[in-house]
Amino acid sequence: MRYISLIILLISISSCESAKEKLINEITNGESKLFGDSVKTLNTEVANTVFKNYLLYADTYKDDTTSAAYLFKAGDLSNGLGRAKEAIAIFERLRNSFPEYRKAPTALFMQGFIYETSVHNKEKAKEKYREFIQKYPDHKLASSAQASLDQLNANLSDEELIKSFEA
Repeated sequence: MRYISLIILLISISSCESAKEKLINEITNGESKLFGDSVKTLNTEVANTVFKNYLLYADTYKDDTTSAAYLFKAGDLSNGLGRAKEAIAIFERLRNSFPEYRKAPTALFMQGFIYETSVHNKEKAKEKYREFIQKYPDHKLASSAQASLDQLNANLSDEELIKSFEA
């Protein structure tokens, strides 16, 4: 009886691993097809499939560090597909689930950037940029976050901002 239990356990472990590997292979294959060869435009049908697979992986393998990378990619892809609020939520999920992930600071910056440029919610953008500067003052994006915050605080239009750079 013990041998049967051991065999069942080994089969279930190997089938889980093969399902995981299959999903990784589907993601990798999809990523290679995201952009059309001739004009480098995003293939939205493939992008939606890859996006779903990123989230499926992250939902299925919650403690796997690869889930953090896939969540970041899902946020980026969602933003590229014009789904800004969804991208913000995914970046928030990444930050909450994997706060030590090397791209967690970038995910926070991206939240501010998306609030600023796509959602047009200046107050939320300022909030995210301030949080970024406070948490990551030495990060390579800190000066960009500060510049964006300064521009938002100055309440300059794009034309006024361009004129100030030209001066």
